[in-house]
Amino acid sequence: MTKPTLAGAAQVLIVSALIALAAGCPLDHDRQATVSWTIEGSNSPSLCSTYSIDRFRIRLARQSATTRCSDRWAVDFQDVLEEKTQLTLEALDASGATLAKKTAIASVSLGGYIFHLMASDFGSGPGARIGVLWNINGSIAGEDKAPSWDRCAEVGAKTTVIKVDGATHRVDCSASGVMSTTLENLLDGKTYDLKVKLEDATGKDLTTEATGRVVASKAGGQFVADFFYDAFYSPLDDETKGVFHFKLTFAGAGCGEHSPAVGTIRLGLFDEHDFQPVKTHVCDADGNACVAADGISTFDCSDALLTLSEAVWGTYTLRIAGFDAGNTSAEPTWSKRQEILIGAGVENPVVVIDVPAAASP
Repeated sequence: MTKPTLAGAAQVLIVSALIALAAGCPLDHDRQATVSWTIEGSNSPSLCSTYSIDRFRIRLARQSATTRCSDRWAVDFQDVLEEKTQLTLEALDASGATLAKKTAIASVSLGGYIFHLMASDFGSGPGARIGVLWNINGSIAGEDKAPSWDRCAEVGAKTTVIKVDGATHRVDCSASGVMSTTLENLLDGKTYDLKVKLEDATGKDLTTEATGRVVASKAGGQFVADFFYDAFYSPLDDETKGVFHFKLTFAGAGCGEHSPAVGTIRLGLFDEHDFQPVKTHVCDADGNACVAADGISTFDCSDALLTLSEAVWGTYTLRIAGFDAGNTSAEPTWSKRQEILIGAGVENPVVVIDVPAAASP
């Protein structure tokens, strides 16, 4: 029997491969596998910031690939030689540190594999945080991170006391003007009980405690403590006086921009239920030309800054009536009832109140 030559053997292999292809059998090195992944069943890019993920690293046998967290949560591998192979998925932060890792021995005969990461895969060790903010009488823009309506010095607050699961943290109330702090090195995913209050320079409590439960995370949980005037103990709660700075416009325009012009303004300050009149003063921007009033004050219309003073801080109803120049009737041309907040001290924001035309009788 004649021994086949090397050239003849190669020809036999080529013919065998062609026969396999003709029969619809792919060669092993043509096999493709797609590796994808989810976190808690989702592949939303918003999870990148939640878990501080910068990128993913995927290994399939001897192949490796890296993809940004904000990109597609899947990688295609070519020339997969083995039907069953080892797969590894790592979630990495911006420094390259591993946040979570999973390994599997999987079959890629169906063309792919899906990793299902869970929150617990990211560990529960230190590294999470909670941001704590505190406002006095809310914030200027009505948003949590906007400047507080009142400042610590205006109410005599020196220290903010924060209790986290019983552990006490004491920080300067003003906190360099930001009125906030960050609790570091908490356990990721753990729910913490928070209690926050304000103290004066002697350590005396000024407020009741604001309480809440917050989940710490590496992206940062958040707790906002709002101390309104009624959260302060006596005598601050009913003796603190402040001012309310405001400007009036009428359908978006000034007094003299209408025809006829708005000639006279009548203001009435009433309690928060809009029932009992409250004594106050209406002054110009310099605190001069003050008009003492027993709930009601009448003066010439002005586009200038006006100030209500001598009222205890709290919420009130401001009744505003505007009369055309020369109008001697009892019915105003312009009318509005506006709920206002008079804060502590004198450094309060300016509020613009736009008064609409009065409704027809």
